[in-house]
Amino acid sequence: MRTIFLITIILLVFSAGSFATAPIAGLDSLCVGASTTLSDTDPGGAWSSSATAVATVGTDGTVTGIAAGTSIISYTIGGSSAIMVMTVKPLPSVTIISTPGDTLCHGVPVELNPFVTGGGITSCTWELLGAYVGSGAPYIYDPYMGDSLNCIITGIRSCDGATYTVTSPAVHMVVMFPYITLSGRDSVCQGDRDTLIAHVYEAASLFWKPPTGLSCINCDTVISSLVSTTVYTVVATDILGCTDSTIFSVAVNPHPIITFTPNPITVCVDSSVQVFASGGSSYEWVPATGLSCSTCADPVASPASSIAYTLIGTNIHGCKDSAFVPVTVDSCASAGLQPPDRIYGLEIYPNPASTSLTISSSEKITSITLTDLLGQTVYTHEYNSEKVQLDVSALPSGIYFVEINGAEVRKFVKE
Repeated sequence: MRTIFLITIILLVFSAGSFATAPIAGLDSLCVGASTTLSDTDPGGAWSSSATAVATVGTDGTVTGIAAGTSIISYTIGGSSAIMVMTVKPLPSVTIISTPGDTLCHGVPVELNPFVTGGGITSCTWELLGAYVGSGAPYIYDPYMGDSLNCIITGIRSCDGATYTVTSPAVHMVVMFPYITLSGRDSVCQGDRDTLIAHVYEAASLFWKPPTGLSCINCDTVISSLVSTTVYTVVATDILGCTDSTIFSVAVNPHPIITFTPNPITVCVDSSVQVFASGGSSYEWVPATGLSCSTCADPVASPASSIAYTLIGTNIHGCKDSAFVPVTVDSCASAGLQPPDRIYGLEIYPNPASTSLTISSSEKITSITLTDLLGQTVYTHEYNSEKVQLDVSALPSGIYFVEINGAEVRKFVKE
């Protein structure tokens, strides 16, 4: 009997390099852009990288980090390989976070906070166009308009523990704010209408307050009709809700009260009478017929016939009032009268006066009346003398009118 033996030879092939070759020696991590050299005790092998976009390896085992990630570095001899997982760590990079954002309302500060990946922060120095503005993280900054800041950061990088310095990208802040200017008269006369215009920039809406006397409270152009001085506030708001405001004061000035003396006025034919206006700072008489002056306070009127003048007075604020001034021309012949506006030999002295005023005439003085510029009577008395001395020491300083015998008016100044 013949015996046949079947010998089965099993060939085991181990693909794991760690079993076929010695282990790879060296660092298993590095920074992007850095290099490290690996080695293996078995000579004659070839080096390779599974992800050359992350790390490359040279024929001498020098590995260079290209980008953050991992790559399997292999050392192969024949059909056997040893491997090492190489980690490429990122370099520090900076992002600036601005709170509440990089588009801000004027006057609202922003908090700038640097965040670093791949390292820690030891210091942060802030610059505006290369000039130092401050330091710290976070940093509070009050931008004006269109400011761009960056931070120069120093620290320890995570990939190798080395000190680093990096400049952050600039953070550009856009500052939004509406801008208002107002135009119009800031001084008006009582009862006048005034046009006020709000000139606005980058505003979506505006609002006037208080609404007193205004034709519209949310219009650019408004008509105001005021009876007293008013301070308006105009508030403008843009599309982000940013606001600006400004104030405009409109002073409302009273009209003058124009009066004249004597009142009524009667003058004989071919005679004249002096008329005194009060209550204003300038005057105009219309028409100018028969007047010695049409723009003074005390013209002499010598009309040929009865006439009515309009006396227009203006005060220091430019506000006006008017008075109707009728002048009656009488023949004075039927009663055998002399002109009523002339008292023969009439003298008033001293003028100006401080304590006493003397009034003398070649005729009898029968009455004296003193009035002030407002037409108010401050003194009146009857006399029967050709010379009268008045005590004026108690009168306030100013201009007064003396009416003698109800016929002639003279002006004097009390010092």
